[in-house]
Amino acid sequence: MISPKEISEKKFEKIGKGYRVEEVDTYLKEVAFSIANMTKTFDDNEAKIEKLVDKINEYREEEDTIKAAILGAQKQAKQIILEAEIESQKIIANAKDKSEALLYRIKDEYSDELAKLENLKKEVSLFKSQLTDLYNKQLHLIMDIPEFSDDSDSETDIQIEINKNNFDSKKNTANNYEDESESFSYNDLNLDNNQF
Repeated sequence: MISPKEISEKKFEKIGKGYRVEEVDTYLKEVAFSIANMTKTFDDNEAKIEKLVDKINEYREEEDTIKAAILGAQKQAKQIILEAEIESQKIIANAKDKSEALLYRIKDEYSDELAKLENLKKEVSLFKSQLTDLYNKQLHLIMDIPEFSDDSDSETDIQIEINKNNFDSKKNTANNYEDESESFSYNDLNLDNNQF
């Protein structure tokens, strides 16, 4: 490549009628000046391009670092989400198991209490029936006692007193039996109402 200096110092051989030397020299100087400016601009542009290339390379390196950081953050976020989902599933399963166990226990306790209530109802009904039977039997015994007039003889009074003592004795025996067995019947006393 021809430099501006070579153009400005170039000498031509003079032959016959040719171009004016002054015009050619002036033109060569202008061309040399223009080429010098173009060369300087080219060099400046080339230096700028090199700087831009360096910046681009830096940005590419930073871009790679940023990409790597983003990928790392994405992986870490996925891992955190996965661990959170697993933990939440464990918590839900544990809570479900506990609630089911509690529900079964409550149902069992309810069934037990219901059975106790039914047994208590039966016991109350049985007690009421036995008490009513006992009351009716005692009422019948009272109603079967004969009535006496004031003019009865003394022998009859003596017999009544003996029968009354026998009745009281047998009644005490019956009461003791009732305390032991929780069931009582005056028919077991074998009382003869005709004795009165």
